[in-house]
Amino acid sequence: MVNDEKGISDPRELIVDKGRIYTAGQGRVIAVVKGCKGVHSVAKTKAIMSGMGIPHYATGKDNSDTFTSAKDDWTHYTKTHAVTTAQELEKWLEFQEKFKSNDKDIADIEEQIFSIMQKQTKEFNEQSKAYLEKHSAINDWGDNGDTPLDAFKRIKDRNYQDLQDAKITWDDYVDNVSDAGETLYDDMKSYSDSWLEHQQKYHSMSIDDYIAGIDREAERLEEFYANDVINYQKYVEEKQALEEKRYDAVAQKNADEYSAWQKDADAWQELRSTYDDWDKYGDSEEDFLKRKIDRVKESFYNAGKISFEEFIDDTNKYSMELYKSQSSAVDELLQKSNKTIFQMSKMNFQSKSKNFVTVGT
Repeated sequence: MVNDEKGISDPRELIVDKGRIYTAGQGRVIAVVKGCKGVHSVAKTKAIMSGMGIPHYATGKDNSDTFTSAKDDWTHYTKTHAVTTAQELEKWLEFQEKFKSNDKDIADIEEQIFSIMQKQTKEFNEQSKAYLEKHSAINDWGDNGDTPLDAFKRIKDRNYQDLQDAKITWDDYVDNVSDAGETLYDDMKSYSDSWLEHQQKYHSMSIDDYIAGIDREAERLEEFYANDVINYQKYVEEKQALEEKRYDAVAQKNADEYSAWQKDADAWQELRSTYDDWDKYGDSEEDFLKRKIDRVKESFYNAGKISFEEFIDDTNKYSMELYKSQSSAVDELLQKSNKTIFQMSKMNFQSKSKNFVTVGT
């Protein structure tokens, strides 16, 4: 029996008999007579016929009927069933193994496999992006035995392997990795910002704890940049934004501290002046005002907690209060002095009057 090899699209075998070269029908039984040179295998038949310049064997310009039929059947199946990319790839890899004796079949199969692999790479990256978004939104990495940087590294390594396997270009690799990195950073930052705002608004987070939260964001920025999660431009932009955010928070902290001190100091000064009991506390309004002026300069202006304008305005205000306090003290002293002089003069006059009366008597 000839032409009975299984699993190939063209099983014809060449028969050489008494100077004749021919092929018989598929699965045909032939009689081998004396003088027959034999039957060549399919592979040898293809080599002989290709060498003789027979077009079908020489180039394989047309798809085999068997492959065309199998491909049509599979196309119909994919249009009537839900088929995953993995299943598509599995089927075409099966075709690659089955239809490898026809050049045109092989070329079409390789093109299809490459296209499916690119589609699969895209799907993998979309799934990875969704994974990053999901866990960054609630920051539950530890609960899943994972970390943001480990997840990013897996995406980066997989895309690099695809690049090495010529499934994607260098530009594709850069775009895929950059997209994943920015998604990871932006979502983690969004979570942190929302958490800090919530803690401030609903849990009375202190300004110091808020600033510590900004510092943690800055540390993550440095870590992500060092691990190529974000590019240099993104790093510079985010670093500047965090520095401005921290500056504003520190300025608010300093303003709150200065305002609280002023409120307490002014209240104490008013209380003591109202009851005029400075001596009870071993103090005076003048000394207290001098300490206020020194405090504004040393503890707030020199420490960078208030602006030059605030320093000048408040120093002038307290200096004017000091002047008024000192003027009042001088006036009071003069009044006491005048009263003393008057009393002494009165006593002196009374004494003289008494003496005058005595002499006259």
